[in-house]
This record gives sequence, C-alpha cells and structure tokens, in this order.
Amino acid sequence: MTGKRIGKFFSISHRYAMIFFKNRMADIGLGQSHHGVLITLYKEQGISQEALRRKLNIDKANVTRSVKKTYSRRICRKTAGPKRQTVLLAFCFRKR
Repeated sequence: MTGKRIGKFFSISHRYAMIFFKNRMADIGLGQSHHGVLITLYKEQGISQEALRRKLNIDKANVTRSVKKTYSRRICRKTAGPKRQTVLLAFCFRKR
C-alpha cells in the first residue's frame, strides 16, 4: 500500500512542477519542453548542440529548435566552435 502512495505523491508532484514551469516560462515565451535545455545550458556554459542532444537524449531537430527559440528570445547566445565552424556552442545568459 505504501508503494502506491509514494507513486501517487511523485505523480502529483511532477504534475504540479510542470504546471509551475509552464506558467513561469510563458512569461518569456517558452514552453515547458525548453526547461531541460535551459537548465543544461545554465549549468554547462559553452556546451555543443551535439553534446546537449546526447545529454538530454532528444533528437537533433528538437535541440536546434530549442536553442534557436531561446536565442531569438535573447536568453542564450551561439558561437562557432574553436576548431570546427560547424559546431555551435551555446551559452545561457545569467540573470542579474
């Protein structure tokens, strides 16, 4: 019986967290799907989009779309990699 209660607790907590992120991120024009990308960019400044894709286990198109959307909202910036111009490094701006 306790296992069901813990599972229910985690389910409800997750649902409320997603509602919270949805409401807070709507202010800046992003959806809850961008949350993982933003957290990773914040923690790992200068991560390549390929490394971001592997870390979050999402496809290349979704990473590109998320980085492009955060870039257009001026939340992150992209620069070419030092060795290869085809590698884009993403940096998240820190709020002051």
